[in-house]
This record gives sequence, C-alpha cells and structure tokens, in this order.
Amino acid sequence: MEKAAQVTAKVSPGGSYFPGTNDRIMVLCGKLPNIRAALQEVVNKFEFCNQVAQAQEDAKSTFLGTTNVPNRPRPLPMVLRLIVPNSSVGTLMGRQGKDIRQLAMTCGVHIQISPRLNGVLERIVNITGSASQCTLAGCAITEGIRGNPHVSEHANILIYTPYQHRQAAKQAETFNDVRA
Repeated sequence: MEKAAQVTAKVSPGGSYFPGTNDRIMVLCGKLPNIRAALQEVVNKFEFCNQVAQAQEDAKSTFLGTTNVPNRPRPLPMVLRLIVPNSSVGTLMGRQGKDIRQLAMTCGVHIQISPRLNGVLERIVNITGSASQCTLAGCAITEGIRGNPHVSEHANILIYTPYQHRQAAKQAETFNDVRA
C-alpha cells in the first residue's frame, strides 16, 4: 500500500493502543491525494473483512434456519475512526457544530467526536456509514485538519503511557459503544 499510494504508513506496535480503547493506530503521511488513495485502500480492506463476516453470519443463519429474509444482503455499517488533534476539533466542528453536521449530512454518515481526555492530545472521530461514505467523510476531515500547524507533531505519537491509558479509561467508558 505504501508503495502504490506513495505514502508512509506507521502502525503502533502490538499491545500499544489509543488511550481508552483497544485500537491500534495507523498514521498515514504524504501528499493529500496520496493519503486519500491510501485511506481508500485501507477502507476497502475493512469493507472486504465486513463482507466476509457478513457472509459467515448469513451462512450460519441459513444453517440454523434463522434467516428472516433469504438472499437479502444486510451490509454491516463501516466505522472509520480517525485520531485528530484537540486543537483541530473546534475548526472541524464549526460554530455550534454546524460544519460537522453539514459534513455528516453531505456524506450520509453519522459522526461522533469523543470527549477531551486528560493527558491525551488527540480525540477520536467515529464515522459510521457505508465504506464509500466513510471514505468521503474521512478525506474531508483529513483535508480540514491539514492546515493545523500541530498535525505533524501528532504524526509521531504512536505509543501512549500507562498513565494516559488509565486516565482515558476513567473518562471514556461510554464512548466505546458506537451507535450506528
């Protein structure tokens, strides 16, 4: 993916998660069009995994005789989680949340921004929708935060301290439940 999209991709080491979650982090660095291509590739991989999981669930339902509507696909929603600097959230949201609501409506997604966590300089933006909708919204958010002078500082933070995890876990108990 790195070579094809001409980006640098960094993934947090195994066992190193974003505070308050069990999610590892991938950082994509490069020119904006290349980041878009890489993000599309990542989302396509996750969409394929969703399709495999759906096929397995459908096969299990058919075998157990619990299929409600045979042969009707029920696509699982995609949840794309972006990490954005705290300093970008205000710009992303706009006055009284107008900009983020407009983006969600335009892209046809649900967007939820995590609360600020003590000791953590970033926040999670959950984007829920179809793969193409999530990609569109994710690219728009990426483009929107690129002007923040602090973005490059966050690109190198892939490992968080145990203190940050404890603080985040205390504050983020309910955020991990993503509502589709």
